[in-house]
Amino acid sequence: MLAREPVYKNVIDDFPLASELADLVEREVVRCRTSDDLGRNPVLVTDGRLVVRIAAGNFVEHAATEDESFVSSVRAAYEERWAGADSFEIRTPARSRLRDSLTDDENLGEAVWEDFAALLRHVEADGAEVDEVTLTVIAAARNGSQLYHLSRWGKEVGLASKATFSRMKSQLEEQGIVETVRVPVEVGRPRQRLTLPDDLVEADAKSLVAALAE
Repeated sequence: MLAREPVYKNVIDDFPLASELADLVEREVVRCRTSDDLGRNPVLVTDGRLVVRIAAGNFVEHAATEDESFVSSVRAAYEERWAGADSFEIRTPARSRLRDSLTDDENLGEAVWEDFAALLRHVEADGAEVDEVTLTVIAAARNGSQLYHLSRWGKEVGLASKATFSRMKSQLEEQGIVETVRVPVEVGRPRQRLTLPDDLVEADAKSLVAALAE
Protein backbone atom coordinates (compact mmCIF):
# COMPACT_ATOMS: atom_id res chain seq x y z
CA MET A 1 0.00 0.00 0.00
CA LEU A 2 1.43 3.33 -1.09
CA ALA A 3 0.01 6.49 0.48
CA ARG A 4 0.91 9.91 1.81
CA GLU A 5 1.99 9.96 5.45
CA PRO A 6 -1.09 11.98 6.63
CA VAL A 7 -3.30 9.18 5.28
CA TYR A 8 -1.53 6.63 7.48
CA LYS A 9 -1.77 8.97 10.46
CA ASN A 10 -5.53 9.19 9.96
CA VAL A 11 -5.66 5.39 9.93
CA ILE A 12 -3.63 5.17 13.14
CA ASP A 13 -6.10 7.50 14.87
CA ASP A 14 -8.84 4.95 14.11
CA PHE A 15 -7.98 2.01 16.39
CA PRO A 16 -10.32 -0.58 14.81
CA LEU A 17 -8.90 0.16 11.37
CA ALA A 18 -5.30 0.47 12.57
CA SER A 19 -5.37 -2.83 14.48
CA GLU A 20 -6.77 -4.62 11.42
CA LEU A 21 -4.09 -3.09 9.19
CA ALA A 22 -1.42 -4.09 11.72
CA ASP A 23 -2.75 -7.65 11.48
CA LEU A 24 -2.32 -7.63 7.70
CA VAL A 25 1.21 -6.26 8.05
CA GLU A 26 2.18 -8.92 10.62
CA ARG A 27 0.84 -11.64 8.31
CA GLU A 28 2.84 -10.09 5.45
CA VAL A 29 -0.32 -9.59 3.41
CA VAL A 30 0.30 -5.83 3.20
CA ARG A 31 3.41 -3.65 3.22
CA CYS A 32 3.14 0.08 3.85
CA ARG A 33 5.23 2.79 2.21
CA THR A 34 4.86 6.56 1.93
CA SER A 35 5.19 8.90 -1.04
CA ASP A 36 4.14 12.46 -1.85
CA ASP A 37 4.20 11.69 -5.57
CA LEU A 38 0.59 10.51 -5.73
CA GLY A 39 -2.63 11.75 -7.29
CA ARG A 40 -5.65 12.88 -5.29
CA ASN A 41 -7.80 9.86 -6.14
CA PRO A 42 -7.07 6.41 -4.64
CA VAL A 43 -5.99 3.85 -7.22
CA LEU A 44 -6.10 0.04 -7.07
CA VAL A 45 -3.88 -1.69 -9.62
CA THR A 46 -3.67 -5.45 -10.14
CA ASP A 47 -1.97 -7.38 -12.93
CA GLY A 48 -4.95 -6.96 -15.23
CA ARG A 49 -7.29 -4.33 -13.80
CA LEU A 50 -7.21 -0.68 -12.75
CA VAL A 51 -9.83 0.87 -10.46
CA VAL A 52 -9.93 4.57 -9.55
CA ARG A 53 -12.11 6.08 -6.83
CA ILE A 54 -13.59 9.41 -7.91
CA ALA A 55 -15.20 11.75 -5.38
CA ALA A 56 -17.22 14.85 -6.23
CA GLY A 57 -18.83 16.54 -3.26
CA ASN A 58 -21.01 13.95 -1.53
CA PHE A 59 -20.91 11.60 -4.50
CA VAL A 60 -18.41 8.77 -4.91
CA GLU A 61 -18.01 6.58 -7.97
CA HIS A 62 -15.44 4.08 -9.22
CA ALA A 63 -14.03 3.90 -12.73
CA ALA A 64 -12.39 0.68 -13.92
CA THR A 65 -10.57 -0.57 -16.98
CA GLU A 66 -8.94 -3.80 -18.09
CA ASP A 67 -7.19 -2.31 -21.10
CA GLU A 68 -3.96 -4.29 -21.05
CA SER A 69 -1.54 -1.62 -22.28
CA PHE A 70 -3.04 1.12 -20.10
CA VAL A 71 -3.09 -1.02 -16.95
CA SER A 72 0.48 -2.15 -17.62
CA SER A 73 1.64 1.45 -18.05
CA VAL A 74 -0.01 2.65 -14.83
CA ARG A 75 1.28 -0.34 -12.88
CA ALA A 76 4.84 0.31 -14.07
CA ALA A 77 4.58 3.95 -12.98
CA TYR A 78 3.41 2.99 -9.49
CA GLU A 79 6.04 0.26 -9.18
CA GLU A 80 8.67 2.92 -9.84
CA ARG A 81 7.20 5.14 -7.12
CA TRP A 82 7.02 2.15 -4.76
CA ALA A 83 10.71 1.38 -5.28
CA GLY A 84 11.68 4.89 -4.21
CA ALA A 85 9.23 5.17 -1.30
CA ASP A 86 9.98 5.00 2.43
CA SER A 87 8.57 2.29 4.70
CA PHE A 88 5.89 3.29 7.21
CA GLU A 89 5.67 1.49 10.55
CA ILE A 90 2.23 0.73 12.01
CA ARG A 91 2.84 0.84 15.76
CA THR A 92 -0.71 -0.03 16.76
CA PRO A 93 -0.79 -3.60 18.13
CA ALA A 94 -2.35 -6.11 15.76
CA ARG A 95 -5.80 -7.22 16.86
CA SER A 96 -4.79 -10.88 16.79
CA ARG A 97 -1.86 -10.09 19.10
CA LEU A 98 -4.20 -8.35 21.54
CA ARG A 99 -6.50 -11.38 21.46
CA ASP A 100 -3.74 -13.92 21.96
CA SER A 101 -1.96 -12.00 24.71
CA LEU A 102 -5.18 -11.33 26.63
CA THR A 103 -6.46 -14.88 26.44
CA ASP A 104 -3.05 -16.25 27.46
CA ASP A 105 -2.75 -13.90 30.46
CA GLU A 106 -3.68 -15.88 33.56
CA ASN A 107 -4.78 -12.71 35.39
CA LEU A 108 -7.05 -11.45 32.61
CA GLY A 109 -8.06 -14.25 30.27
CA GLU A 110 -10.47 -15.02 27.46
CA ALA A 111 -13.49 -13.43 29.16
CA VAL A 112 -11.81 -10.00 29.14
CA TRP A 113 -10.95 -10.41 25.45
CA GLU A 114 -14.52 -11.45 24.57
CA ASP A 115 -15.96 -8.42 26.37
CA PHE A 116 -13.41 -6.11 24.76
CA ALA A 117 -14.19 -7.54 21.31
CA ALA A 118 -17.94 -7.13 21.89
CA LEU A 119 -17.49 -3.51 22.98
CA LEU A 120 -15.27 -2.83 19.98
CA ARG A 121 -17.87 -4.27 17.58
CA HIS A 122 -20.49 -1.85 18.91
CA VAL A 123 -18.08 1.08 18.73
CA GLU A 124 -17.42 0.24 15.07
CA ALA A 125 -21.11 -0.28 14.29
CA ASP A 126 -22.29 2.89 16.05
CA GLY A 127 -19.38 5.09 15.02
CA ALA A 128 -18.85 5.99 18.68
CA GLU A 129 -15.69 7.89 19.55
CA VAL A 130 -14.41 5.64 22.32
CA ASP A 131 -10.72 4.78 22.51
CA GLU A 132 -9.18 1.37 23.01
CA VAL A 133 -7.86 2.03 26.54
CA THR A 134 -11.37 2.92 27.71
CA LEU A 135 -12.73 -0.30 26.23
CA THR A 136 -10.10 -2.48 27.90
CA VAL A 137 -10.74 -0.85 31.28
CA ILE A 138 -14.49 -1.46 30.89
CA ALA A 139 -13.89 -5.07 29.82
CA ALA A 140 -11.58 -5.64 32.79
CA ALA A 141 -14.09 -4.07 35.18
CA ARG A 142 -16.82 -6.34 33.84
CA ASN A 143 -14.68 -9.29 34.90
CA GLY A 144 -13.34 -7.92 38.19
CA SER A 145 -9.73 -7.76 37.01
CA GLN A 146 -7.07 -5.73 38.77
CA LEU A 147 -5.84 -2.44 37.31
CA TYR A 148 -2.26 -3.56 38.03
CA HIS A 149 -2.58 -6.63 35.81
CA LEU A 150 -4.41 -4.74 33.06
CA SER A 151 -1.94 -1.85 32.86
CA ARG A 152 1.03 -4.23 32.93
CA TRP A 153 -0.46 -6.18 30.03
CA GLY A 154 -1.27 -2.98 28.13
CA LYS A 155 2.27 -1.69 28.46
CA GLU A 156 3.84 -5.01 27.42
CA VAL A 157 1.64 -5.37 24.34
CA GLY A 158 2.23 -1.76 23.29
CA LEU A 159 -1.32 -0.50 23.74
CA ALA A 160 -0.61 2.30 26.23
CA SER A 161 1.49 3.21 29.26
CA LYS A 162 0.55 2.33 32.83
CA ALA A 163 -0.03 6.03 33.49
CA THR A 164 -2.54 6.20 30.63
CA PHE A 165 -4.50 3.29 32.08
CA SER A 166 -4.46 4.91 35.51
CA ARG A 167 -5.74 8.22 34.13
CA MET A 168 -8.50 6.49 32.21
CA LYS A 169 -9.55 4.54 35.30
CA SER A 170 -9.80 7.80 37.26
CA GLN A 171 -11.81 9.44 34.49
CA LEU A 172 -14.26 6.54 34.30
CA GLU A 173 -14.60 6.60 38.09
CA GLU A 174 -15.55 10.28 37.94
CA GLN A 175 -18.15 9.43 35.28
CA GLY A 176 -19.61 6.73 37.50
CA ILE A 177 -18.94 4.00 34.95
CA VAL A 178 -16.22 2.16 36.87
CA GLU A 179 -15.62 1.54 40.56
CA THR A 180 -12.60 0.15 42.39
CA VAL A 181 -12.10 -2.11 45.38
CA ARG A 182 -8.85 -2.08 47.35
CA VAL A 183 -6.97 -5.38 47.26
CA PRO A 184 -4.38 -5.78 50.06
CA VAL A 185 -1.00 -7.25 49.15
CA GLU A 186 1.73 -8.59 51.42
CA VAL A 187 4.26 -5.95 50.38
CA GLY A 188 3.64 -2.48 48.98
CA ARG A 189 0.58 -0.38 48.33
CA PRO A 190 -2.83 -2.05 47.98
CA ARG A 191 -3.91 -2.73 44.42
CA GLN A 192 -7.27 -1.88 42.87
CA ARG A 193 -9.81 -4.31 41.52
CA LEU A 194 -11.94 -2.83 38.76
CA THR A 195 -15.70 -3.35 38.96
CA LEU A 196 -18.86 -1.94 37.41
CA PRO A 197 -21.43 -0.04 39.52
CA ASP A 198 -24.64 -1.86 40.42
CA ASP A 199 -26.66 -0.16 37.67
CA LEU A 200 -24.26 -1.41 34.97
CA VAL A 201 -23.40 -4.89 36.24
CA GLU A 202 -26.03 -6.51 34.02
CA ALA A 203 -25.57 -4.11 31.09
CA ASP A 204 -24.66 -5.61 27.72
CA ALA A 205 -21.92 -4.27 25.46
CA LYS A 206 -24.27 -1.99 23.52
CA SER A 207 -25.57 -0.40 26.73
CA LEU A 208 -22.05 0.11 28.06
CA VAL A 209 -20.97 1.87 24.86
CA ALA A 210 -24.09 4.05 25.08
CA ALA A 211 -23.23 4.93 28.70
CA LEU A 212 -19.75 6.00 27.61
CA ALA A 213 -21.22 8.30 24.98
CA GLU A 214 -23.49 10.13 27.43
